Parts: sequence; structure tokens; C-alpha cells
Amino acid sequence: MKFTIDPEHLNIVKSEKIRDVDRYYQSLQCILGLKFYLEKNKNLKTKFIGAEVILKRPNDEPLNPDMCLQIDDNNSKILGVPIELKSSLSDENDVFKNLQELERYNDKLSGWNTKSKYVDDEVTVLSPYLEDVGRVLRVLKESIKDKKLNFTKEILIWQWSLVPSLKNPNQENLLIQQIYGDLTSKNVPVFNKCISDGIKQDINEMQLIIEKERNLFTNQEPPIEYTMMVMWQNIFGQILNQKNNLVSVEEVADIVNDYYTDNLMKNPNNEYKFKKDWAKKALEMLVNINMAKNKGGRYEIKLSCQSKNVKSYFCEKVASYQIKKGLHRDKLNKNKIQSLKDFKHKEKDLFEDENSQQVM
Repeated sequence: MKFTIDPEHLNIVKSEKIRDVDRYYQSLQCILGLKFYLEKNKNLKTKFIGAEVILKRPNDEPLNPDMCLQIDDNNSKILGVPIELKSSLSDENDVFKNLQELERYNDKLSGWNTKSKYVDDEVTVLSPYLEDVGRVLRVLKESIKDKKLNFTKEILIWQWSLVPSLKNPNQENLLIQQIYGDLTSKNVPVFNKCISDGIKQDINEMQLIIEKERNLFTNQEPPIEYTMMVMWQNIFGQILNQKNNLVSVEEVADIVNDYYTDNLMKNPNNEYKFKKDWAKKALEMLVNINMAKNKGGRYEIKLSCQSKNVKSYFCEKVASYQIKKGLHRDKLNKNKIQSLKDFKHKEKDLFEDENSQQVM
């Protein structure tokens, strides 16, 4: 029996995968852009401590904010700023859940880049992408008013976005701006003015481009298609010519950790590594979409991708494979699902036949 993939279904899943890949990379650009900006503007007296720094509550529960800053105030005290970066918030329940998790930052935290591992004062920052800001502000204000949320520290909202420059078509700017909360009482007037007016950083500045090329991962697991793209564009060329088109999980992980996790994964109290499991998942998916063969723990790569748009190609191939495996049914119109059920083979469950051919 031939299995027909609904084109609309495939396009929806593919589009969501492209979105997730883009958001992962955009989050990286946001982290690197802020780090780069602060290192250039020493007058702000603000240090980028790291990405995914481990902070601990008094009960030793670890917290892993996406970024940590330390600001020297005018009285020689240090203000700690953990930032939870959000590239996507799906709905109001998701917004509330993420805000609720920030209550864990109410405690005095240890793990800062100081001799004592503590700072003098702390605030808490949620940094949503511009498109989600309206919902975040509405849910935050309503939840505080209804006493569903309780913050003992100053809660700040910093919106961020990546936008093309109107003056220079080759320039894309990272914008970060504080739109809720206030740092006036924290005695950091220079930084407070800067973040209130909005930070602007050209992410195509040459030195920052070099930084971006050296930092392709954070401690957060990337979409599998993103890892596949990095392997295809950055890793395989260094290995395959020397290894008869064979590569191992260990070789991929070693190259990523040596060349593509330059400083974002090196923090004061921990050094993260690109996980071998991420490489294994990506290599196995290349097998699933018939672009590799597992040769007893090593993978023979078929250099058969002719598409100029590697991101689109991989996202479509993975989407097609997963749909045939029965995933993403919730993305298909209910009427179409029922139609497929009515006409499916009597001895096969919906999407069960893995070896059937797709019709694009």
C-alpha cells in the first residue's frame, strides 16, 4: 500500500521545524550579541558572567538561567542579574508557567562569580521575544494582582528582537529593552538608562560574526535538524575525506567541543560539553532519511544533498519521516485524519507502513 502524505500536513510540520531551528540560532545570536555589547561598553560596569551558569538555592536546588550578568553599583556593591531568555511562548498557560518558575529565584542564590559565591543584591529578568511581549505583560500584571504570583525581588521584563536596519540593508540589529520593572533603586544609573532606552547591537559586525562561528551550541539541546545542519556544513568536511566517508559519534562531539563551543559553554562554576547523545540522534536521523548507513557504530555518510537550502531540505526530510512514523497527527486537520482512517488498509494502523513511498 502506498502511503500518501498530505501536502498541507507536511508543510505545517516542516514550517514548525524551520521555525524551531531559527529560534535556536536567534537565541544564540541574542546571547552572543549581549555579551559582545557589554564587553565593548565598559562604562556600563556590567559583566557577562556566562550562559547556563549554575546558581543554587539554599536547599541546593540548581537553577540554570540562560544568561547571568553582574553589575557594579555606585557603592562598590554587586547586583546579580539572572536572565531567562524565551524565543517562543506558545500561549497564556505557557507564559504563566514560565513566570511561575521565576518564583524559584526569590531566594538568595549562590554560585556567582565572586570570592564568596554571593552578590549583594539580585533582580530577576524574563526576556521574551518581541512578538510575545503583549501576552507576557498581561499575564504578569493579572497574576500579580490576583496574587497567583509572588516575587520578593524586582522582576524585570526585557524584550528582545532581531530586526534589519532601515538605514543599512546589510546590517541586522539585536535590540534589547527593559519594558517592565525598574532598576532605579539599585543604584546602577548608567546601565539602567542604557537598558531602558534599549541596547542596539549590529550582529553582523565582523568580530561578532567570528564569535558566532565559534559558538554554535548552548547547554540547551538543539532541534535535531539544527545539529544535522551543523554536522553537514561544519563537521563532515573535516572528517569524511580522511575516513572514507565514515564518521563516529565521538569524532563529531570532539570536533564540536574543540571548535564550536568557544566560550558560551565555559562558565565560572562549570564547563558544559556538546553531548554525544545529540550527535547520535542526528546521525541516526540521517540513517532514517536514507542519507547515512550505520556500519557497526560508525556512520557512512551519503553526500547526496543537492539542495542549496540545507535547512529546508533537512526539515522536510525529517518531517516526512516522522509523519510516516505516526508523529505530528495533531497538526493535521481533524476532517482529513478521519478521511485517512476511513480509507486505510484494514490490516494496518494509520501511518504504520514505514516502507511505503510518499507522494509529495
